[in-house]
Amino acid sequence: MNPTIIRLLILVAIFASVFVVAEIAVSALRRRNKGASSINKRLRMIEGGMDREIVTSHLRKSQTGSFNNLPGLIGRIAQGIERSVIASGIAMPAQQIMLAMALACAVFAVIIMIAAAVSGYTINLGLVQLAVVLGVCMGAGIPLIILSRMASTRRKKMQEQFPVSLDI
Repeated sequence: MNPTIIRLLILVAIFASVFVVAEIAVSALRRRNKGASSINKRLRMIEGGMDREIVTSHLRKSQTGSFNNLPGLIGRIAQGIERSVIASGIAMPAQQIMLAMALACAVFAVIIMIAAAVSGYTINLGLVQLAVVLGVCMGAGIPLIILSRMASTRRKKMQEQFPVSLDI
């Protein structure tokens, strides 16, 4: 391999590891402050004069239906992703997660095409198709797998705590 490509791969690996460590640190800080901030937000809303039912419905994260007007297959896929986001307990809206997944798909596809062009391959329809398929797999498939794992972990915790809550 070319030393420039090896250097580029090492720099990408360093960037990815620093990014992952920073993400873990930020998520740990968020998790620690999550409960207090949601209680404070609820109390501020009630103090501002809102009715308790309105505050509860506003803060409830399990409200679905933002993709009910989409037709056919696209609507079913979007509703499935929305259900996965709600089941995983992520505080981000499903629209933002889907936007991030779409951007990641495009970025991965472009990176694959640039890497192929730098490696000496000609850019043709087959390469573009391969880059798009790999971009979708990495940009949407991996986040969906992560969402599924988070949702199953959350379900397991609920199942473990359910008998305890019945005893109380």
